[in-house]
Amino acid sequence: MNGPKNLKIREVTRPLYSLRYQPVPVKDFLNFKKMTSNEILLNMENSENFTKTEMMGALMEIARRDRKQEFNWNEHPWVEPCLVKLKALQPNLSPKHLIQTQLILERLRITDSEFWKLNSLHVIRLLHTFKARDMAQFLDLFDRDVMDFDGESVGVVKAEDIFFERIVGILPMYLKQMSDEQIIRCLEVCVRRNIGSQRMFDHYFLLMIEKHVLNYPLSLY
Repeated sequence: MNGPKNLKIREVTRPLYSLRYQPVPVKDFLNFKKMTSNEILLNMENSENFTKTEMMGALMEIARRDRKQEFNWNEHPWVEPCLVKLKALQPNLSPKHLIQTQLILERLRITDSEFWKLNSLHVIRLLHTFKARDMAQFLDLFDRDVMDFDGESVGVVKAEDIFFERIVGILPMYLKQMSDEQIIRCLEVCVRRNIGSQRMFDHYFLLMIEKHVLNYPLSLY
């Protein structure tokens, strides 16, 4: 009634085993980094109880451990429900989670074109929140073809042409903050898709290449 009061809080430090009742942890999340691959998959069987962070953590760990891409995750009985749930959550994801979703789709070789296009739609919606490295990732991942086990393209359409045009339209603002590898990759995508103005090539791409060309490794040459 008389306004805020300053309260003195007395803190007592004691071991947990001395408490009669164990307190509920404030952040009781599953740490998939400490689990084996089979343990992650077994936990994903109950993915309906996952939080958003736990679900993305499980999918990221599965994608990270299948480096040789030996498995078909599109039809896996426990991974597919997680992907369906993640697809429904796309409108509510933060910019960081949208970027992580792209990495998950790429590393798991997901062939759902609708999922890819939905992610690109929300990337455009939050385009003003991303950084230079994010722009390079967008052009890189959405331009890549999804390969099957024989190394042939599946023909997945990840994004519409307007998506690449919107990214390239604001690309000059971010080129100075990109690495040499990112600049060359962006240039490769622009040439392959025949997008970008002549002024952008002359005054941005070629200028950055001439400035750093003596420091390029052999792969960039």
